[in-house]
Amino acid sequence: MNILKKMIGVGMALFVAGCITSIHPFYIEKDLTFDSSLIGIWIMVDPETGKKEEDISWTFKKGEGNSYELTVEEKNYVFREICNLGSIIGDIISKSISKVTGKQGQDDLKLESKDEKSEPGEPATFEAHLVNLKGSLFLDISTKDWGVKNTFYVMHMMPVHTFWRISIKKDELRMEMLNPEWLKKMVDQKKINMGYVQKDDTIILTAPTEELQKFLLKYDKEAEVFIPSIVLHRKK
Repeated sequence: MNILKKMIGVGMALFVAGCITSIHPFYIEKDLTFDSSLIGIWIMVDPETGKKEEDISWTFKKGEGNSYELTVEEKNYVFREICNLGSIIGDIISKSISKVTGKQGQDDLKLESKDEKSEPGEPATFEAHLVNLKGSLFLDISTKDWGVKNTFYVMHMMPVHTFWRISIKKDELRMEMLNPEWLKKMVDQKKINMGYVQKDDTIILTAPTEELQKFLLKYDKEAEVFIPSIVLHRKK
């Protein structure tokens, strides 16, 4: 099974449950930085085999001010009519979670479901900001266009932010997501002292930016908090 089906579409993976979202950004203006080495076209790579998935690309361009315009393109888009929002990120992130937690994560997800449909993909555009918090780099990604040409549908959507701890080494970009299993455990143990809402296994952070930053700085160095999720290589 190739990396495309494992991810079930990178654009979808950015904003589903399991990938922790926030209604507020993780930065204020003074925290923003700009690294020109991020500019360019990046190809997704399977972190286990190193095989490039040419059908999925991430393109970073200079945006307004210190922002980036991020375009994620997929040759194919895989949609499941019946989506459990807690389990559609796929095998790659699931395996990353299981390595940290020792649990099987979402390995029981059956991608070969009869409800699965594949159709030509469309580019999705996001706004990204590179955030420097005391030497640690994070990428805040938020929706720029909805991609659905239906006014009533858009009325029911809420723009959210995802954040990723990143490292850039020449021609390799690694993005680590907040471990949803760890956060759920912290919530269950009532150790999270900031605003959030929860429905089943879905957690949306509602805390203001200042509280989000305190949270990141408090737990940034703990091994299980962030998990390797996405590896990209620069297209040459």
